[in-house]
Amino acid sequence: MRVPIPKVAAPAWALTNLDGKLLDSRSLTGKVVILNFWATFCPPCIREIPDLSAFHLAHSNGPVAVIGLSLDTTGAPSVRDFVQRFKIPYPVALADPATAEAFGGVGQIPSTFILAPDGTFSARYLGALTREELERALAAAAQPSTR
Repeated sequence: MRVPIPKVAAPAWALTNLDGKLLDSRSLTGKVVILNFWATFCPPCIREIPDLSAFHLAHSNGPVAVIGLSLDTTGAPSVRDFVQRFKIPYPVALADPATAEAFGGVGQIPSTFILAPDGTFSARYLGALTREELERALAAAAQPSTR
């Protein structure tokens, strides 16, 4: 379900992914960013993984970045095992409380923020997304800004 969000700059963030590489918002400027807050214990999150994965693979050479931010508190090893078991191809990091709070406390999961290439919010979705919804969100976010 798409929910209203102001067309303002998204908060800056920097996290280390499960492979030990830095993921940060500044390095993603110029790309449409699909920022998906999720957890391993969340059935709707698990249901949307195949669609997020297919979307990521279809756009991996383009100006799009899919980032999974896990809200699990069980630690990186258990999330890494989950990522491997479900063959998640996009970068995943553990979201720290400050990052989750910067995005409004996230609340319901999955919660997905679509960021335009200029780093502003384009859309926010609550609940599992389909690949078709992701494609529509990408098309809207990629439109030149008139903000």
